[in-house]
Amino acid sequence: MINYKKIKGLILVLMAAGMMLTGCSKEQEIAASIQTADQEELDDALPKAGEAELIKAEVKTGSKGTISVATVGSPNTEILQEAARILGEKGYLLNIEVCEDYLMPNQLVSEGKVDCNYYQHAAFLKRYNIEKQTNLLEMAKIHYEPMAIFSEKVGDLETLGKGAKVAVPENPTALARALWLLQAEGLLNLMSDADMNTVIGDIDENPLGLEIVTMKEEDMLKNLNSADLFLCHKGYALKEGISVESIMLSMESKDSMMAQELAQSIIVSEYPNENAEILAEVLMSEEMQKFMETEYQGSIYMMDGMLSDIEVTVKEEAETSQAEGKEAAEEPKE
Repeated sequence: MINYKKIKGLILVLMAAGMMLTGCSKEQEIAASIQTADQEELDDALPKAGEAELIKAEVKTGSKGTISVATVGSPNTEILQEAARILGEKGYLLNIEVCEDYLMPNQLVSEGKVDCNYYQHAAFLKRYNIEKQTNLLEMAKIHYEPMAIFSEKVGDLETLGKGAKVAVPENPTALARALWLLQAEGLLNLMSDADMNTVIGDIDENPLGLEIVTMKEEDMLKNLNSADLFLCHKGYALKEGISVESIMLSMESKDSMMAQELAQSIIVSEYPNENAEILAEVLMSEEMQKFMETEYQGSIYMMDGMLSDIEVTVKEEAETSQAEGKEAAEEPKE
């Protein structure tokens, strides 16, 4: 079997060879293409720049203080606007900075111009930190836009026949997510080294001999008779006015590797971060959960919120050491 992943890797190596002449490290070579790579390859997992219009709050100040957050596009801006309403009732003003590119929100956090940002996932953050040599931290996973399996021809995945035609997105990241979802349902097995860049050539076992074809995700649910199964984001079904529950057979779990890597998160420059924590609590509240269910009808679901293994920043370690030294100095000598 031809290993398309190895071929793809060889091409990347050849491309990187030219960059090595500049003296960059391997990590820097890979990260040098972050803006182009993430806007093209990870586009389906990032909010869409330019789609959202911020409704300016009439409140000028908050009696308990102001929290600032940077974001990009939809649906994050709309979610933050609802958070601003809830925070306003609690006495806080949420200042939302809507950016037009995928790098500015991280720059604003790094420069201390905003408390946090909410627009990206762990995979994007890792690549950004490598390229920019920063140490921005993922503080809380907030929401995920899951991919699902739809069909008007098949009522149950267990009854799927041999040679069935399966349509998957042509977008690289969405394609990888689709293949992982098919594996989770036991319809195929991927190679042991499969990762977030998985392609069709990485299928190791295809017991049903599924015919897997790529399509533009936005066109899938307009052509439900052209394949037996369709894998795309639930949001596309809602856009087409299709009753999701009537044709959905399966959906990505929030515990899946893809969900953990591509969930939209709150990002900070250091931790603890009181203002960012207040915002995260509101975003994970029951009131916000009801808003999400009503507004997005299952095309977005909540993640687990605060992470338990957040790194301690150098600044915090230094402050802790200073505090411990001060306490030791104040202890009475025997």
